[in-house]
Amino acid sequence: MLKVGSKLKSGSETLFRMEDDGIVVLGRHMYVPDNKVFKQKLLQEAHKSKFTLHPGNTKMYQDLKQYN
Repeated sequence: MLKVGSKLKSGSETLFRMEDDGIVVLGRHMYVPDNKVFKQKLLQEAHKSKFTLHPGNTKMYQDLKQYN
């Protein structure tokens, strides 16, 4: 079975698409390379965001409440 990146490069039919900047997406989901350092940086940046939400958490509600 070919990996998604190989399928995209070869022009094989796939539900995934590659944006001009090289990001692979499926619908509204972005896929990141299997690179530990990159994933760590991405998660750190996401957790710094005021609008990060974890399931079962009210962080987004509390963050947005201050703007009312």
